[in-house]
Amino acid sequence: LDIQNPDSNYTSRAISITGNDRDILERLVMGEAGNQGFIGAALVAQTIKDLYYYGGFSSIEEVRVNCGFSGRLTTAPNQNVLDAVSYVFDQGGYAVKHRLFYFYAPKYSAGRFHETQNYILTYGGHKFFDRWY
Repeated sequence: LDIQNPDSNYTSRAISITGNDRDILERLVMGEAGNQGFIGAALVAQTIKDLYYYGGFSSIEEVRVNCGFSGRLTTAPNQNVLDAVSYVFDQGGYAVKHRLFYFYAPKYSAGRFHETQNYILTYGGHKFFDRWY
């Protein structure tokens, strides 16, 4: 997606996630954005990947627990989610050329903390943010 404020310094790389961590990742993206098509799923996957990489976490489960994700893990991922996770993690792709650390759904949350952060874009009912440098 094109955004108003791309970060020319942002780069992405492939990160191999396998086994149980891969299952958690795919189910988490499904729980957060499974109804938002490939782009919505890719934005959520990118947020998880940026947190994992820049936050120094050792597993997707650690990201999920420590970063307050609320997506349920009970639904098997659909093809859009599988494709988005593969694109972002396996191929090193990104949905937007900017680091993403936070998102929330205004329909379900006031997002008081999130709104104090660096707003990047809104897509599929979620607002996405980076932290201020």
